[in-house]
Amino acid sequence: MNLMIKSTYDWLLHFNPYTQMWNLFHKEDTVAYWNGDEFKHPHIKSHNLDTLKSILEETSGLEDKIIEYINKHV
Repeated sequence: MNLMIKSTYDWLLHFNPYTQMWNLFHKEDTVAYWNGDEFKHPHIKSHNLDTLKSILEETSGLEDKIIEYINKHV
């Protein structure tokens, strides 16, 4: 199985045409995403889909590593 498929297992990507942003969020936060509620898991936005893909690849889609990545790059 390819690394990208493994790393995206729990994550969803959505393009918002109004903000022109890609959103990466955990599948458990689907309702929160659509309702504008608070997320339980990391939520990352980017104008560039490749940025989100590289974050997933670099962190292997592991939530702890994604949080660490966000904290390091903010």
